[in-house]
Amino acid sequence: MSSSYLLKLTGGLILVVAVIFVLAWLVKKMNLTPQSQAGLITVIAGLNLGQKVLADKLAGHLSEKYGADPQVVQQKVDSLIFDWNTFDPVTCTVGNN
Repeated sequence: MSSSYLLKLTGGLILVVAVIFVLAWLVKKMNLTPQSQAGLITVIAGLNLGQKVLADKLAGHLSEKYGADPQVVQQKVDSLIFDWNTFDPVTCTVGNN
C-alpha cells in the first residue's frame, strides 16, 4: 500500500468521525431527543421525602435550639406541607390552576 492511499483512508475516517460528532452536537443543541420523565419523577419523589424529613425534625430542633413550642411549630409546618405530586412542571402550577 502506498502512503498516499493510507493518507486518503485516514483522512476519510477522520472526516466521517468529525461529521458524526457534529451531527450529535446539533441533535443535542436542537433538543431533538425525547425528554425522559424518569428524572422528573425522581426529583418529585426527592422533594416529597426531603419535605417529610424536614417536617418531622424541625419542631424538635427549634424546641431544643431556641426554646420554641414544638406543638405550635408542628401545626405551622403541617399547614404548609405541599404535595409535589400535584405540581405541573410545564406550566408551574398545582392541579388545575
